[in-house]
Amino acid sequence: MTWVIAGLCAAVGFSARADEPLFGYVNTTDLLPRDKVQIEQWATWRDSDGPGRFHRLEGRTEVDYGLTSDLQVTAYLNYSRQSARLDAAAARTAGAAGSVDIHSGRLDGVTAEAIWRVASPYLAPVGAALLADYSFGPDQPVFGVKGIVQKNLLDDTLVLAANLRLDVGQRESLPAQAGRPAAWRHVTRLEADLGASYRFRPNWSAALELRARDRYAGGAWRDTAIYAGPTLHYGAQRWFMTLSALGRLHGAHRANRPGDAAGALSYLAERTRADGVRFRIGRTF
Repeated sequence: MTWVIAGLCAAVGFSARADEPLFGYVNTTDLLPRDKVQIEQWATWRDSDGPGRFHRLEGRTEVDYGLTSDLQVTAYLNYSRQSARLDAAAARTAGAAGSVDIHSGRLDGVTAEAIWRVASPYLAPVGAALLADYSFGPDQPVFGVKGIVQKNLLDDTLVLAANLRLDVGQRESLPAQAGRPAAWRHVTRLEADLGASYRFRPNWSAALELRARDRYAGGAWRDTAIYAGPTLHYGAQRWFMTLSALGRLHGAHRANRPGDAAGALSYLAERTRADGVRFRIGRTF
């Protein structure tokens, strides 16, 4: 399969380029050159190992623009389709009062992002960048910041990257209970990502990625999970393709709260056995 894809890529005139994303999840400090545009499509598949059956397919359409050699702006359109089927007993475990049978798609919102590169790993011992984004959609506005560091070794064939991200602003509903009306609570997420990518032949790279996520709501810890897995990447002058698959190594969650079908979906979404089988494909103009 690998040589078939490589042959097709060569047939349309692909050649190596330096700014392709090497990872499915981890950000690097590599940015588009000034006045360049890149269009990218994401697809991420997740399923849950909680009660019942839960599947979610997430899509993102991304447009990047290089304002300067060290500043890139991006717009995303986010959407998803999910399927959940739980009998009454499984639904109670997931926090719903009755059975759940949902098959629906929705527009999850839009995201605006900016990445400022403070230091390039090709000119400094360690590259560094700061990312900020703002998302607006059904889950309320969410503001995120991420610190990015990158170290290149072995004539840039080995790339090490680390990210630390904080998301604030999201709210989740608390259904009414006996003696307490319906309410809201704020959700804060903290995430740390590590990645190592090695270019084993021209245009081809293989990587390992590690993600650790924590979720805090109502002033208390709610969920934590650690995921890891491989990534395969093909990058050329104008095109790239990346395939990642991260499986869960560890997960811990607080006691469930009673709620409705929406609460059950949120519960299942936080307990995915795979953080995602993710495919990314893009083109630079």
